[in-house]
Amino acid sequence: MKRRFFALFLSAVMLLSLCGCGDTAGQIADSVMDAAMTELKNQVQQLLENNKLEVVEMKTAFGKLNDEGGKFQFFIAALVKANSTAVPQSTADTMAKIFSDAGLTVQSASALENEHLVHKDITFKHTDFSAGNYYVIWGYARDLTIELPDLSALLEAVSPT
Repeated sequence: MKRRFFALFLSAVMLLSLCGCGDTAGQIADSVMDAAMTELKNQVQQLLENNKLEVVEMKTAFGKLNDEGGKFQFFIAALVKANSTAVPQSTADTMAKIFSDAGLTVQSASALENEHLVHKDITFKHTDFSAGNYYVIWGYARDLTIELPDLSALLEAVSPT
């Protein structure tokens, strides 16, 4: 899953940098990243809904999130409402198969505290937790670097001779 989203992002940045597009490359790279994050959020939301969880809100963070290293750290958090901890826990276990780290926390306030979010904050818009049974299912990817394809043939084809 990681490979598919970030291969597109990194390929777009690399190809645009070859043409010397400067600022345009950054804007396009941001658009590609936004599209990848939206797609990932949609897939996680589908996983949650398939497990009969009421998704209240979803948030993501990308970049240098903590001091563990890695250039592309990613965090996704889904605020859900459930009637039992069993269903959210099994969903968090599924997330653990996708991400470097994943988990489930009981949520009782808008601000999310997590060991992986040192340099970024996540705050939910939802503020009324009095009804209880709110959980955050989260996933964290420590390093989303990927192996890029060998583009030497492409570079030779576009290089002036």
